[in-house]
Amino acid sequence: MVTWLGGAPLDAWDDDRGRLGFASLLSADRTPTSAMTAGVAVLRPGERLEPHRHEPAEVYLILEGRVELTLGEAVHELDQGAVVFIPGNVTHGVRALGDVTARVFYVLACDSFDDMQYDFSPASSGEPASTADSELEPSTRSSVSEVSPPASLTASGG
Repeated sequence: MVTWLGGAPLDAWDDDRGRLGFASLLSADRTPTSAMTAGVAVLRPGERLEPHRHEPAEVYLILEGRVELTLGEAVHELDQGAVVFIPGNVTHGVRALGDVTARVFYVLACDSFDDMQYDFSPASSGEPASTADSELEPSTRSSVSEVSPPASLTASGG
């Protein structure tokens, strides 16, 4: 199955979940696919997806722009090319930084975007947002590693 970003309708949230657009590329309610849902979130300067959690694990790839990612208790500033693994039930959120629109490719381990059950409820005072947040090992809690891109991606002229 092949689909194109340009052919996917742009949905949007502008409420207590955040303010952002997103295009679902692979989702069982729209495409003949299962087990994975993928799309691109579009965050104009200052827009955000509020901290939330959900059962399926998720992967982000920063396609364009710069974002601030909250993952568990850690906060990271990420640029184009950064890849993030988000374990299931770990609180996370993302906000566009600077004056450029950010585009974030995401993959969720579920059949359909419509099947997702997001939990945007805040954590109780003094308690982590979920048990999964507090049970992360230090190496997982800060699961965005400082790895430089390969020279082939940063070399000029090619």
